Amino acid sequence: MIRFERLLVGAVLAATWCACAAGPSATTPPSPIGAGAAAHAAGAAKRAKPTFYILNVDETEKAEWVGVYGDGGTSLLRKIVVKRKYANPDMAADAAGHFYLYDGQEPVALSIYASRAAKLVESLDQLDPFGILTLDGSGNLYTTCRKQGEDLCEYAHAPKGVLKPGIVRRIRVPGALPFDLAVDDSGNIAMSGGIGGLFVFAPGQTQPYWKITGSGLVFLSNAFDSSGNLYVVTGQRDSSVSAVSVYAPGSTLPSRTITDGATAAGQIAFDGSGNLYVLNDCLEDCGSQPQSVSVYAPGGSVPVRTITSGIASGQGHGMAVDAAGDLVVTNVGNYSDAGSFAVYAPGGSKPIRTVSSGVRNPGLVVVGP
Repeated sequence: MIRFERLLVGAVLAATWCACAAGPSATTPPSPIGAGAAAHAAGAAKRAKPTFYILNVDETEKAEWVGVYGDGGTSLLRKIVVKRKYANPDMAADAAGHFYLYDGQEPVALSIYASRAAKLVESLDQLDPFGILTLDGSGNLYTTCRKQGEDLCEYAHAPKGVLKPGIVRRIRVPGALPFDLAVDDSGNIAMSGGIGGLFVFAPGQTQPYWKITGSGLVFLSNAFDSSGNLYVVTGQRDSSVSAVSVYAPGSTLPSRTITDGATAAGQIAFDGSGNLYVLNDCLEDCGSQPQSVSVYAPGGSVPVRTITSGIASGQGHGMAVDAAGDLVVTNVGNYSDAGSFAVYAPGGSKPIRTVSSGVRNPGLVVVGP
């Protein structure tokens, strides 16, 4: 999971955007606007609505807190205070309803909650004060752990979502700043390291079997598709343009580069059907690229849908999408308002709701059941 603050670091490195995770061809026609929303409404009774975990920053109180918004964002269930003000927290949620909150100020603590953050079940201390975390499909946790002398640490999954004590794997990547983590269905973990390159480790291994570098390239957000292809937001130093580069498994050169609808690419993510979501979050020198979310069919390089409605101009944003295609985009506030978040039904281009009550400068967001 890529953190909002680390995107800001990437913006400095690449001098690009700032702020803030094989199939049918790109010619596959998109569904008519509203069709996905109608299908979502028809199936709403058959599945639970998602829960959104959103990091809020209250500048008036100089405090951070996570709002847990249930029933698809219709209700604020609870607040979790981030104890250390202006830390660099990261978050994750798993399919079993556990929520992971990584508090980034020393002594760093990782808190694991059950039942939509209603109960604290586990805590870990002394992690990287500027760290990131992600989960694989089996519930194993990967997190940066530089305080212990390595860049990445892997914790094993245990019953009921409680982590086993101790670390099962330590990985050292000299010269790279961990920027984002992603894990594929086989357990391979990719770490983008900014200007240091991109490294992929096989399960249980501590040396990368796959390394990607490039002169002047900055490697930022990354995500695997279901075929093991690696999608990476790349930029050039001293350039205002970014793109999404697609690498076949093991390849050091991209098989294609997505620029249409992605020239201000920040965060990227896939839904359960393999559709790619690209958050364009440029704040200055953006050219013709608006702040938006571009959606691509599996294997496509041209957006089948571009979402601008509900996305505020001139503000930072966060994005999350679940397997069903429920999408949430946060609008960080400014001096005149407290911000908001917009919720989109699968296939929709207009928000089914925009929430401004109970939020304060919302940024980082993750979604869970």
